[in-house]
Amino acid sequence: MTLVGFAARNLRRSLVRTGLTLLCVTVSMTILAFLLIVLRAFYSGADLAEGKNRLVVRHKAGLVFPLPESYGPKLTRVPGVTMVTPLTWFQGVYIDERHFFPRFASDPENVFTVFDENRIDSAALKRFRENRGSAVAGRALAEKEGWTEGKQITIRGDIYPYDAQLTLVGFFDGPDDWQQTLFFHHKYHEEALSRTGEIGTYWLKVASSDVIPQVARRVDDLFRNSAAETKTETERAFNLFFINMIGNVKLIIGLIGTAVVLVILLIVANTMALAIRERTQEVGILKALGFTPGRIIALVLLEGVALTLPGGGVGLFLAWLAGRGLYEVPEIRGYFPNLALTVEITVYCLATAAAIGVLTGLFPALRAARLKIADAFRHVG
Repeated sequence: MTLVGFAARNLRRSLVRTGLTLLCVTVSMTILAFLLIVLRAFYSGADLAEGKNRLVVRHKAGLVFPLPESYGPKLTRVPGVTMVTPLTWFQGVYIDERHFFPRFASDPENVFTVFDENRIDSAALKRFRENRGSAVAGRALAEKEGWTEGKQITIRGDIYPYDAQLTLVGFFDGPDDWQQTLFFHHKYHEEALSRTGEIGTYWLKVASSDVIPQVARRVDDLFRNSAAETKTETERAFNLFFINMIGNVKLIIGLIGTAVVLVILLIVANTMALAIRERTQEVGILKALGFTPGRIIALVLLEGVALTLPGGGVGLFLAWLAGRGLYEVPEIRGYFPNLALTVEITVYCLATAAAIGVLTGLFPALRAARLKIADAFRHVG
């Protein structure tokens, strides 16, 4: 019999204890893997912003304060800036709060140039530019809501005191983080408000990543000591700003994940210690039959890994199912478009499970390896 077969046979001696331990490991690893999926979803938008060569200009005092429209032409003249487009968050309610998706008042002339990862056909873009009451949406959003071209939609205002009545004239394709988005005319927004000259944020396309620090500094210096001072930052930093408003997500999830790993360690360590203690005399017999200390250690470590690795695999599967289930909820998908189990998370969780099995089996294995044959046969209980 091989060591693997021997280890599997030993685990079948107490099926109830082995089963309960596997259940605890499975539940714990499901929680750990799901936490990592959520953590990745939190930061995926920020990570996807890397390499886009974009900067965001907002009011230094906070996002609730608008910027003057007169800043737009000045920003285009900043060395290193190739394109400028305004974006204003509209918020509002479509049907009810469950139908959440980002809605932006934008400039149809250049919004798809600055955000060039989104693709829209020329005919749809032409209709969007020519009709101030029009809107374009991500194709995934349109499919979710059942929208077709020509659909009339109404978004009730909450932040702004008007209802946006829009006509869908086309759809665009792009990354997941943009696929739930709707764009409409900024001029329509201004006309509905009966006032002009206010922009939520300006987004700058710069020549290359090398000039990003200089451009950010020039922009903020340009408007320093003005009535509306600016804060210019990378798209990634801007996305992280929203995440940090919730709190230190990494720390919170890290603490919960650490607690989960410690629980698995304690449970498996207790199971392994009991299992090896009950077989003290058998260890003596194995040594009498010629098992070396190294083979004894390998046998015990295999048992430990066999207790944790299957639970880790099942836990990953359950976490994947949970992520898929949450992704089907429109409200969740609006906030977290990337609830996916990645290769990195899979490898990390399986490696953690295997490491726990090795660590919890190490001390019982060393104790068994050092056990003398005579002492093993004197052992009682």
